[in-house]
This record gives sequence, C-alpha cells and structure tokens, in this order.
Amino acid sequence: MPALLASLQPVLAAGAELIVVENASGDETPAVVRAAVPEAQVIENESNRGFARAANQGLAAARGAFVLFLNPDVVVSEGAIERAFAFADADSTIGVLGCRTVDAEGNVQPTVDRFHSIGGLVREAVRDRRFGGRPRGAAPARVADVDWLYGSFLLCRRSVLAALGGFDERYFMYGEDLDLCRRVHDGGWRVVYYPDATILHYGNRSGARRYGEVRDAAVMAGTLRFFRSYEGRARERVFRLLAGASFAAKTVFWGARAWLRADPGAQQRARVYVQLVRRCLLGVDDPALSAPAAVMTDPRRLVRQEGTEGRGGAAGATMYVDANPQLSIIILTWNSRRLLAECLAALPAATAGLAAEIIIVDNGSRDGTAAFLLEHPECVVIRNRRNRGVAAARNQGLRAARGDFVALLDVDTVPRPDAFRVLVDELAGSDDVGLVGPKLVDADGGLQYSCRRFPTVLDKIFRRLPERWGRAIARDVELRWWDHAAPRRVDYVIGACQVIRRAALQQVGLLDERIFYGPEDVDLCLRMYRAGWAVEYVPDAVIAHLEQRVTRRLFSSLTARHVHGLGYYFWKHRYLITRPCVRAAP
Repeated sequence: MPALLASLQPVLAAGAELIVVENASGDETPAVVRAAVPEAQVIENESNRGFARAANQGLAAARGAFVLFLNPDVVVSEGAIERAFAFADADSTIGVLGCRTVDAEGNVQPTVDRFHSIGGLVREAVRDRRFGGRPRGAAPARVADVDWLYGSFLLCRRSVLAALGGFDERYFMYGEDLDLCRRVHDGGWRVVYYPDATILHYGNRSGARRYGEVRDAAVMAGTLRFFRSYEGRARERVFRLLAGASFAAKTVFWGARAWLRADPGAQQRARVYVQLVRRCLLGVDDPALSAPAAVMTDPRRLVRQEGTEGRGGAAGATMYVDANPQLSIIILTWNSRRLLAECLAALPAATAGLAAEIIIVDNGSRDGTAAFLLEHPECVVIRNRRNRGVAAARNQGLRAARGDFVALLDVDTVPRPDAFRVLVDELAGSDDVGLVGPKLVDADGGLQYSCRRFPTVLDKIFRRLPERWGRAIARDVELRWWDHAAPRRVDYVIGACQVIRRAALQQVGLLDERIFYGPEDVDLCLRMYRAGWAVEYVPDAVIAHLEQRVTRRLFSSLTARHVHGLGYYFWKHRYLITRPCVRAAP
C-alpha cells in the first residue's frame, strides 16, 4: 500500500480524490493511508464485505466523472493515469478502460480475456492444471476492444456505472470484473485495453493470503455464477458435470501420488481439486454464495451528473435526473418505438408532484429505438445486444434504480394524469403493502381484469377453451363478479404496471430470471405474500393498456418459453390444482 500511495501523489496533487475502502484486514492500513494522504476518505468496514460490495461503497462516495478501481498490490507508472484518463475522456463510447500490466521482473502479464464459453472452460478444466491456477488471457500490443478486463486497474465512466447499478454484489471475490464488463457490453458501451499506460502488479497477494488453497474454488464460484446468469441453468449444469468429472479424476490421481511418494506438492494439489469438486457439486445454489438482499446495491447515491456522456455511448447525451428520486419507472422495450413514444409523452402528467427517474431497457430493438432515445436525454438507457427476456432485462433496470419505490411498466401503456402519484401515496400510507397495481383500461376506456387469483393448471387449460366453456373459470380467476371500483387486497396484479416498495423488493429479491416471458409477475406477488407483504389493487390510478402482444401465434418459440415458464412456476411453488392460501382478507 505505501508504494501505491506514493505512485498516486502526482494525480492527487492535480485534484484527484482518493477513497480507500478498508475491508477489516486488521492491520495498520487506515493509519498508513491517513498519514500519507491526509485528505483521503477512508471507509472502514467491521467485516470483510467482499470486493464488489466494498467497491460499490467507494463508488457511492465518489464525485468524479471517472472512477478508477485499483488493487492494493499495484504501483502506477508515471503518467499512466493521466494518459488513460485523456484517452477514455476523448471517446464517449468507452465504458471501461484497462491498461498494460507488468510483474516485478518487467514481464507483461495477461490482463484481458474472452467471455467464458462452455467449451473453453471444459478444455481448461481437463488440462493438467488447477482451475485459475495459471495466468489466462492475453495482453494485446495495441489499443483493442476486448471482452473482459482483469480488475487490478479498471478506469470506469461513472455515468455507465450509475446506469448499471455498480458491481453485482452477489460476487464476493472473483468474477465481479467479468460480470461488470459483460453488462457494459450489453449496455452498448465499449471495453477497451490501452497499453500506453502501465502498472506494476505484484500479483494476487491479498487473494492468496485471504483464500489460500481455496482460491481456485472461489474463482470457480464466480465462474458458475456468471455462467448461470448469462448462459442459463442448463448449460451451467452441463459445465459442472463435465468439469466436476475432470476434477474428481485429478483428485484421485494427485491423492494417490501424494500417498505413494509422500509428496507435499501433490497433497496440496489434491486438496485444491477436492475444493473444486465440492464447488461443482454445490453450484450457485450453495447458501454460502447466495446474498439476495445484496443483489440490489443502494444506488440512490450514484447520482448521474448533468452533462456526462453515457447512455449507450451516445455522444452529448446527458444522464441527469433528480438526485434523490422517489420513484424509478422501468420500461422494457423491444421493437416498439411508436408505443414507447406514446408512453413517454404521458409520463410527465402521470408523475406530477413526484421526483421521478425513467429507466429504459432496450432488449435488442432493430426498429430505430436507439436513435429515438437520443431525443430523450432525461431517460437512463440500458441497451442489450439481444432479447434477454422480461425478467432479466427488468432486473437490469431494478439494479440501476435509485427510488424508494420502483415501477415496472409495459411499453404498450399510456398512464393517465396523477396515476403514479396515487400509487406511490397508497404504498407510502400502508406499511404492510409491498406492491400495488392500477386499474387498467383498453384504448376505449373499457375495464381490463388486471387483478386476479393465483392460477392453477386447470385455470390455464380452461382459459384456452372457447368463451362459453371457460366463462366460469375466467369469472372466478379474474374476479369478474366484482365491479373493480374500490381498493382491494388481491392475489396478484399483472405485470403491465406494478409499483413496488424498495424495502419489500430487497427482502424478496429480484424477478426470477429463469422465467423468460411470464409468469414472472405472478411469481413476484406470491413471494411478496410469503415474505409478509400484501398486494393491493388501486382503481383510483388509471392506465390505458393497449395489449400489443409480442406474438399471437399459438406455436412459436416465445409461446414455448411461456409454457416453460409456467411449468417452472408450478414446480417452484409446489402446487398444481389447489391455490396457495396466502391472501389476506379484503
């Protein structure tokens, strides 16, 4: 640390701020920092909160247009930060920039890599080396766009981090840099390697000291979480099966060698492979890797500054919204530019009297939506290169949201004046209500039955039958016997518009990303009830819902995914015929 602080003195003298997050290491680091840089801000944690969460603490305290994350075991070469900053600042499409890294002997270290693939990871696992035990990746000789930068030096545009919600805190140690770079790419920004800036990296001293023999298992844990998030549960299980078989064979080999030759090195390698086999068996669902409340970093302090350039790399686009929004409205769009224009035009009147921010998640549109959004600098925009589905894309918006209340709004809606003020007031005035929904009407003002009972398999089957046969089922499920004119506690409100209390969302977790397209809204409401929160229908808030379905074909890939989502929902909550009895009396 003293060598790093000494190398930072030129940029500190030029006006840079220094923020040190001390993760309960138990040594004299805080005193050393304060003695060397009296003006430094030192955040002292009572326990080790992991890299991602600690980095987000520093990010929340930062004020610069760029934030540089450094490992404590590096030394910055003269002029490196200044050159890197000038290069990144000159190109608004750059979201994250990394530099050239050398070891103590001056050898260039690999610091960039490609995103994980199942084939590449299995090949690496089969080779006779520990997972993550040797340097991976490359070090290009020229400036290059790359998939992934290692986390020893990450120069990040602050507006990009604000739009993405910072680091994903489910990664305790290892993998958070990989995940961040993937989300930067998905948001439409560039990840760039810049070799004209150099740092000296002593190489994983803190990680080796903290983890010792289980370091490779920690790397594997981050890899599995990344794979689950971006490749899906099925591919992650295939990788665990193949890699676990390889690691098990190596455990036997090195264990036998250690026993026959009394070789301490072989014994250590066998212990490492035991940890890797254990990690493959437990996977991401291991409780030790789960931190549902930490998924949503408190991003309310990550203020988008007026005039910063971000929003998917669009030059000149501002990221300014109210510094302390009460409400964050998240709109998911996919090839719906016309509908999005109508929805955005109605929001000023619908949010009158509220400090609100608007977050648009563009799920890979090809209809000119990106160009249209350049005309709306008041919106925070997250762009995906492909359609990630409803739950995953909305979760991107939820991670970036900063309001005390968050609204999930379909793009094919037109909110009426004061709609969101009424919904927020209802939540603010009811301590036990976690989620509310408005009255939905069609384009002509006719009532849509948007609050319902939890579905059963029979409900889903009979609702596909002709109206004369399914009328009784629909009347019961959609509460058609009731006039929908008064507030009421209900099982669930459909996802066309759901306004959620942040505290409730932090308790129950984000949307289940294993559901691509329905019924993620039903699943969220059921989890709300089981966590002790009520769901309420609020008819004084009115929103026109145009019901522009993505597909009307009975047999399509989207229909298949919806059916898969329904099957997963019933399996997850362990019921088919009898409804869950969780709804409070109205």
